[in-house]
Amino acid sequence: MTSKVVDKKKRFVSAIMVTMVIFAFILSTMAFYNSNQEFKQPTDGETSLIRTGALLGVHGCEEGGFRIQTGIDSNFDGILADEEVNQSRNVCHGQEGLSGPMGARGHHGINGTNGSIGADGINGTNGTSPFIQSLRGAYGPCPDAVVIEMGNDTDIGTVESSMKLCFSELYSGRLT
Repeated sequence: MTSKVVDKKKRFVSAIMVTMVIFAFILSTMAFYNSNQEFKQPTDGETSLIRTGALLGVHGCEEGGFRIQTGIDSNFDGILADEEVNQSRNVCHGQEGLSGPMGARGHHGINGTNGSIGADGINGTNGTSPFIQSLRGAYGPCPDAVVIEMGNDTDIGTVESSMKLCFSELYSGRLT
């Protein structure tokens, strides 16, 4: 009698294990199928854009400032056009404060001793300028930029660092 109960338990446990293996196989097949699907760029999404510009003594900003404009890019061209601007805020620079009072004069110290006179040396050669060149024109997303290139060896023109300045609004992204 007890062997029949043990056999039923073994069959029940075996049936559950087989069912779990089949269920795991089905789930792994679904995961594999979904991971191989190509993800497409949504076509109905909207992109919000931000545009900034300088304020020079206007719009209540007599000391200057800048304007921040936001909106949805409804024509999907990557540029925030005037008709797409939903919100505009001005950020003003504050007026320069008055100079503070002059501080108390410090304690007058004693003079140090004179150093020894050095020997005459040999004149060295003149060094080279660290400035290599500057370029002006369109650069990346900036229509009016200046690129200043610098390096310590101008004989071979090795550029070790550069500085990029943009004088107008960027088309998109950032200037790097």
